[in-house]
Amino acid sequence: MKKNILLISLLLSCIYLSAQEINYLPVKFHLVGDDDGSKRVTYERVFDQLCLLNKQFDGTCIQFYIHEGFNEINSTLINENQGIPSINLMAGEVDEDALNIFIVNDVLPPGGSNLGVNLGFYDFANNWVVVWKFEVGESNVMAKQLGYQFDLLPCYFGWGSEGYNQGTTPNPAPAIAPNGFTPTELMDGSNCDVAGDMICDTPPDYNFLFEEENCELPFEVLDPSGTAIEPNANLVMGSFFDCDPEDYYFSVQQSLRMLEKIANDFSYLSDEGPDITAIVSGVPFPTTPTQGNVIETADGITFQWTPVEGATQYMLEIDIFPTFSTDEFQRIFVTETEVNIPLDGSTYFWRVRALNEYSPCAEISDITSFTITGPEAPGIEIPQLLEWEVFPNPCLRGQDISISFDWIEAQEGDIRVFNGLGQEVYKIDYTGEPLFKIPVHQLQVGMYYVILETSQGKARQKFQINE
Repeated sequence: MKKNILLISLLLSCIYLSAQEINYLPVKFHLVGDDDGSKRVTYERVFDQLCLLNKQFDGTCIQFYIHEGFNEINSTLINENQGIPSINLMAGEVDEDALNIFIVNDVLPPGGSNLGVNLGFYDFANNWVVVWKFEVGESNVMAKQLGYQFDLLPCYFGWGSEGYNQGTTPNPAPAIAPNGFTPTELMDGSNCDVAGDMICDTPPDYNFLFEEENCELPFEVLDPSGTAIEPNANLVMGSFFDCDPEDYYFSVQQSLRMLEKIANDFSYLSDEGPDITAIVSGVPFPTTPTQGNVIETADGITFQWTPVEGATQYMLEIDIFPTFSTDEFQRIFVTETEVNIPLDGSTYFWRVRALNEYSPCAEISDITSFTITGPEAPGIEIPQLLEWEVFPNPCLRGQDISISFDWIEAQEGDIRVFNGLGQEVYKIDYTGEPLFKIPVHQLQVGMYYVILETSQGKARQKFQINE
């Protein structure tokens, strides 16, 4: 009888959910770096995370959009410890008109390392979520923390402090979870309203974080009645961590609980919504400057590209290295498909992405390079490197090149080779040798760039391969 009531309740929940309008919630992403701006998550990964987040919340009637751009914070303290020392600093950055998500290099919540594996945590009182940058765009961590923020319990509630261990946990499982008071959920659903997450369309989960293999439970687990359980590995609020990130989702009743929480405590955030909810899928095509252009003036370079349907802004990136990681790097957001930028004489690489605040999911354009003749831009130097030379230069197709280094004190790092389109074609570790050979005999005719990067800085040289 109780099972039939549960099925009817679930059916009614599905019908109710299908009739709801989408709640668009603004998110302020706080991208935290150290005091010098290093160790910050990239914009690209945050864009990917928003798209993944909306996919994981698909079907819940909840979607997210970027609220008035990203907030870059330079604070080593916040980047390493989000506990008592940082709370006032973080509170000063909070946007009261959005959900606040801090992305940091190390996660250390108030009270210290008390979450087992500190990939993220939520703080409802302060209106923020904290996520480890290495999980951004890669997992269900951010979605799970928002689930907590919206009043959900983990499916494995009661088993959080001591997960299931095949070697030590009784099988059948004990009637009371390891926390000492929560009933262990039964597979038949007869105690689902008081056990686990107290939601009845999520099956039992006894926290298999350290037992799962490839998104599966590799052995049979019995509930206290002796019935084999069938946990749902793809639930965001479950304990399975090795599933495809795009396969995670929320159950119907979890969705309804979150909607109720939003209606009670976050309704002020869903009053307006984004300006546009179109999905941007097109890639802008760079039209000016074109690949290989040599420009004789440095009075200002006009960048142009083709428009993309649904885009309300474009992110233009320019740098003197195709890695887009030097001190000369520029990132500019514009609403038109043309912008003029003053630049010094040098070779530059540029690319552009179309987006809107709800959909930054489209690919970025291919890299285009061009050269400005005129006053040279300040070079990227490595203080300990006096001189280095690529030879023969030019070389013939089928030949290899060598590099000689004159160091004050030899440095270790990476040597990378890029073609004229900015595509990496070779990478190798460099350990400070005075003479280093690079096998480029398989490369085609054209202009290439060899880049040396150490902890002290970067250096770049061109070389040409002729027929």
